[in-house]
Amino acid sequence: MERRSISNIAWPIQEDIAALDLAAELGFDGVELAPAKALGPLDAVELGDVRRYRDGLAARGLSIPALQGILFGADDVHLFASDEARLRLAQRLDRVAELAAELGAGACVFGAPKLRDPGDLDAGEAWARAVEFFADIAPRFASRGTSLCFEANPPMYDCRFVTTTEEAMRLVKAVGEPGFALQLDFGTVFANGETAETVESAGRMACHCHVSEPGLVPLGAGEAKSSSVDHAMTGAALVASGYEGWISVEMRAVEDWRGAMRRASAFIENYYSSTSRGQDGVSTF
Repeated sequence: MERRSISNIAWPIQEDIAALDLAAELGFDGVELAPAKALGPLDAVELGDVRRYRDGLAARGLSIPALQGILFGADDVHLFASDEARLRLAQRLDRVAELAAELGAGACVFGAPKLRDPGDLDAGEAWARAVEFFADIAPRFASRGTSLCFEANPPMYDCRFVTTTEEAMRLVKAVGEPGFALQLDFGTVFANGETAETVESAGRMACHCHVSEPGLVPLGAGEAKSSSVDHAMTGAALVASGYEGWISVEMRAVEDWRGAMRRASAFIENYYSSTSRGQDGVSTF
C-alpha cells in the first residue's frame, strides 16, 4: 500500500498546526519537511526542539519521510564555485544528515539549481567533481540511516547541471554509493516532456518521489493548462515500476491552501494509488 505525504511548503508557516491537523484528517501518512521553515536556521536549531517537533507529528499519526529545501538560506555554499564553498556545502549536508536521523527521514532532497551551476567549468570536469563530492558525502548519510537524493531540475528553473531524469539516474549510478540515491520529480518529467519509459526506469531505482507540476502550482492546475502535464501517464508508469517508496505532494502555498490540500489528497488517490487503477494502468476512480 502506498505511503502518502505532503510537503510543508504547501501552507503558510503561521498555519502549521492547523495544516498538520488537516494532513492527518485527510489520511496522509507523513509530512515532508523543509526544515528551516519548520525549525528555523539549521545551524542554530537544538536537537531537543527537533525531537519535540517529530513527536508532535507522531502524536497525529504522521511520519517524516523526507527533507527538502535543505540548502535554503545557505548562500555561502556551492558545488563548483571554489574548494571553500564546497567544504561549506559538505558541512551543511553533514548537519542535514544529523537532523534527518533525529527526524526519521529516509530521504534528503538535493535540488538547489543555482548552487550547482558549473559556470564556465568544462562539462566533463564538472561531472567528475560532482561524482567525487557525492561519493565522499554519501557515507555520512548512509551511516545515519538516510540518503541524499539527487533531483534533476529542468532549465525552466535556471538549472545548468543535471536537468533531466535520465542524467540524474546516470549520476547516481556513477557515484554508486549507499547514501546517495535518486529523487524522482514529476514536475521535472512534465517540464521536459519525458516519457513513461523514463518514469518507469526511474521508479525502479528512486529513493523518493515528488508528485508536482511545473512551477509547483497546486496539483491539477497545470494539467488543466498544458497537455504535457499527464498524471495518468506518470501514475501508471510509477505503478508499473514497482516503486515502493513514499509518494509526496510538492506544491507551493496558495491563498486557499486548505482547499488545495483537499484536492491534492483526492488527486493522489485518483492517479497514484495502485488499488484505484485497473491492471492496464487506467484509473478507475
